[in-house]
Amino acid sequence: EIAADAQQELGGGEVWVEIDLLSLLEQSGSEIVTRRMHVSPNARFVDFGFSQGVAVVNGSESQAALRRALAASEEETDVFFALKAASRSAGEREIGQGFVNLR
Repeated sequence: EIAADAQQELGGGEVWVEIDLLSLLEQSGSEIVTRRMHVSPNARFVDFGFSQGVAVVNGSESQAALRRALAASEEETDVFFALKAASRSAGEREIGQGFVNLR
């Protein structure tokens, strides 16, 4: 849900989410980013309709990195989400963040 004070600021701009999946995809040179969504001035919600699968091949470096992360401290099993916004008035910036722990 978009906070009331952010509705006017974002109105006419775009929002998207960048996802850091334990840096597994950075090894392959790709990243997970949702498509940019236009936000109207009175929008209360944005549904990205986003779904992404990540293949972790048996014996791959990605599998080894995932195993290391899951065996390490709880912080290292976090998947981070950064909500980004772009508008003519404020340019491009991060407006929120969150995480999910894989444990």
